[in-house]
Amino acid sequence: MKIDLTEIDEGKNDVKEEDVGTRRLLKGFKHANIKIHLMSGDIKDLYIKKKWKNKFDAGILSIHSSNKIDEQMNTIFKNGAKIHIETADFLCILKADQKTAYRRKILEKVDAAKWIVQKGPPYKHHLLCEVIKDDQSTAVEEDDEEDFDLD
Repeated sequence: MKIDLTEIDEGKNDVKEEDVGTRRLLKGFKHANIKIHLMSGDIKDLYIKKKWKNKFDAGILSIHSSNKIDEQMNTIFKNGAKIHIETADFLCILKADQKTAYRRKILEKVDAAKWIVQKGPPYKHHLLCEVIKDDQSTAVEEDDEEDFDLD
């Protein structure tokens, strides 16, 4: 049996001709003054930039980036910031005990970073944490080097 992918109806493209290739923030985000920063590269590079210090109210960490959780990460988040951390619960290549071990390791990192795990995360395959800073939060030497940003 063969599957012909050309027979699958993917729906219509509702993007107007003049909007093809443009990026726009949804009106709701504009009204709520929400800015989204898609980050790439080594997250540790952000810790030394003045522009990122205490910048974020919320964060979403992928499975890959959750490995980088440590107390230094607090430098980029505001006190009380909410962090969603993706778990490995839906990775089919992992056995149940490996998924449990991964979650346990992430919880150890969260505890070391002094984050508080929130009860009842909105998604079962995420952990929801709150960044708690004290006056002695991790100090990182700041770099005055300008960073390329699309803001």
